[in-house]
Amino acid sequence: MQDSERLEKGKVHFRTIIEVAGRPKEHVEDSIKEHVEKIKKEEKIEIISQDFAEIRKEEEEDIWSTFVELELWIKDINSLVGFCFDYMPSSVEVIEPKELHLKEHELSGLLNDLQANLHRMNIMVKNISNENFNLKMNAHNLLWNIIAILTFKEGRTIEQLSKITGFEKSNLQNFLDKLEKEGKIEKREGKYFLKNGSRSS
Repeated sequence: MQDSERLEKGKVHFRTIIEVAGRPKEHVEDSIKEHVEKIKKEEKIEIISQDFAEIRKEEEEDIWSTFVELELWIKDINSLVGFCFDYMPSSVEVIEPKELHLKEHELSGLLNDLQANLHRMNIMVKNISNENFNLKMNAHNLLWNIIAILTFKEGRTIEQLSKITGFEKSNLQNFLDKLEKEGKIEKREGKYFLKNGSRSS
């Protein structure tokens, strides 16, 4: 199909860059390739060219990153908006058409699609936030149970508790201070003891 025919059908010609970062190196390399393979399977999308960058290690971090530059045709402007939400590209450059002329119902449809995607992402963020809160509460209860067991019969120093639990002393100190304020443990001669009446929950 000629470019002019694509434009007559309302298709959009654009370039985009998609980045992936993480670790290990092999996971990043596989992820960027999987992204492109998924795009190739999209019925609304036609990939004209693809250019994979060399994977590199970020300075002072154990993080690998890479990107792919793609040139594509996509069904219409609505599909382009959906593409941006689905693949989260770091940049998009529309090549053709040079100008967009949207009718009222087309603009309404575009805005509605945009709102629907924003709503979907908002729900995802809230779900992740709730999951993180539950994980934090479970970790809090688990650590309290461990501290209660360790200090039930004999006192333990923060160094001992840090070594057994695997928590850094600075993070553990904040938690112990909180338990002490709540009256669950007490500190005597540098050691923490479970207070009478306190028990794991």
